[in-house]
Amino acid sequence: MVMLAPFRQWPVPQQARKLVRRVAIAILQSREGWLGPLAKQATSALYSAGQTELAMSFLKSLFGRKEAKPSGPAAPLKSTEYKGFTIHATPFPEGGQQQLAGVIEKEIDGEVKSHRFIRADRFPGAEEAADFAIIKARQLIDEQDERLFK
Repeated sequence: MVMLAPFRQWPVPQQARKLVRRVAIAILQSREGWLGPLAKQATSALYSAGQTELAMSFLKSLFGRKEAKPSGPAAPLKSTEYKGFTIHATPFPEGGQQQLAGVIEKEIDGEVKSHRFIRADRFPGAEEAADFAIIKARQLIDEQDERLFK
């Protein structure tokens, strides 16, 4: 059970504390869902009590702690050669699981060409996702060969 005792230490009117407590309990009970009206009610009570800084920190804690997604492609977890192509398995975290992704590369006319693919498949572990990324890449190579790069 999560303790909500720190709310008692805030120099805030009882009404605002109750609203903040309700919002915190709602957040803990439902990981997703819109808490707009309840959050608005709690922050307006904090503003009216002269607790602007507390209201802003409350809003930041509600909406500002989102997980940052990696900006570029992930580092290859596994790499292998297949029919002259280089396959890099690059699964990435998505929704608490690992999404299947990879890069297929081949040197053509002195230039390294690459094809990045992302599949809808998700796996509980990165190793399993990497293994299936290599299988899917081999399948793409068998089906399309060098047409992958056009």
